[in-house]
Amino acid sequence: MGYIIFKDIYSCRKSILIYMVIAIGFIMTGFGGENSNFVGIVIMMMTYGTATRIQYDEEKHMGYSFLRTLPIRSYKIVASKFLTSFILAVFTVVYTFGLLVILPKGQINDEGIIVIVATFSVALILTGIFHLMVYKYGSSKALTYTRIFFFSFFFIPFIGSYITDLLKKITSKEAVMDMINKISGLFENLTISGNIVLLLIVGFLVYFLLMLRSIIIFNKKSAV
Repeated sequence: MGYIIFKDIYSCRKSILIYMVIAIGFIMTGFGGENSNFVGIVIMMMTYGTATRIQYDEEKHMGYSFLRTLPIRSYKIVASKFLTSFILAVFTVVYTFGLLVILPKGQINDEGIIVIVATFSVALILTGIFHLMVYKYGSSKALTYTRIFFFSFFFIPFIGSYITDLLKKITSKEAVMDMINKISGLFENLTISGNIVLLLIVGFLVYFLLMLRSIIIFNKKSAV
């Protein structure tokens, strides 16, 4: 399994270098200072982008057909893909923190840490969904579906606003505001470390469940 992980990381080494340079560019131009959202974008791009490259290469060169002939259990093949994405995600977070500390325009604050950790968890979940769809539908369809899923995040604020307005029409305004305040209060009562732990637990748990489901799908297809 270690060989597969090394092979995947080596095969997308150029993409990794490009994303590393992009991260430096974001921070040096000031995007990684006061506005940490742009640093989070780099984490998302590297984690998801390298996963799509790895799966595309496997399908293009019929890599899974070759891996099935090796004396390795099928679940290890799937687990290696998830572990590769996880390793790259962790590397990107560490690399990003390092740049924010070293570079002159880098800046780390509590909000920035939360953004980076939240993006790390979302990147893991999105990448896990992509891997799952690859084993179910193939890399081409998986890439299309996850792109739709990714861009749908931009519409979440509008959807949330619409649902809030709809609830105000159905129920009293006071009841809606009370519900929103209670939900936001759950997060406000948590410390910075509490928020980080919560985000990491959710990200790891969902990612692990997606890996288990991917293994089941891969085993079923291998048995056919």
